[in-house]
Amino acid sequence: MQSHSLKKDVMVNHKKNFFPDQIVEKVQQGDKCAFAEIYQAHFYGLCDFSYRYIKSQAVCEELVQDLFLYIWQNRREWNPSGTVKSYLYKSIKNRSLDYLKHKRVQNEFANQQREEIEYTTVTQDNLRLHKSEDQLIKSIHLAIESLPDQRKMIFKMSREDGLTYREIAEVMEISVKTVETQMGRSLKTLREHLSKYIPGLAFLYSHFQNLI
Repeated sequence: MQSHSLKKDVMVNHKKNFFPDQIVEKVQQGDKCAFAEIYQAHFYGLCDFSYRYIKSQAVCEELVQDLFLYIWQNRREWNPSGTVKSYLYKSIKNRSLDYLKHKRVQNEFANQQREEIEYTTVTQDNLRLHKSEDQLIKSIHLAIESLPDQRKMIFKMSREDGLTYREIAEVMEISVKTVETQMGRSLKTLREHLSKYIPGLAFLYSHFQNLI
């Protein structure tokens, strides 16, 4: 497919590094190095983001490649509002939701999300898990997966994808204040959830939250 050839064309080494205010203009002018810089910086992150909706790595990659193909083919008129990153994430979110709508799997997707939230019976052995850093991280990730869908999405976009609150607000089409509120509630829920299993969590969570 044409999108596959696009991936091959841009996965090349390039020496140029463009400033954010230059890179859009360079792409509009047909600069392949500028386009490759955007592609290589965001391709895999966008695939991971799309995967949260689609749950098919192959489909996610195809959607992301199609997005970049669209940008390149329409480069002369391409002029994203906000940051390039927020434009890309908002675009792939919309493409992912369109895919679900066309395939009529909205209900299946919702069920899939609910099924992912599993609660494991805590035994005496589980209470010792905090002694291992790896097991502590697993407990934190389990707590994250128990968050409501929108709150979990906002939390992951902040901690895993590195989006600012303003960029998250643009992607999710909500206010920055709502993002701040949801993040605050997420952190409170995580502390409460993990304190049931890990004594002294206030100290441990502050130490490990950068690993989330």
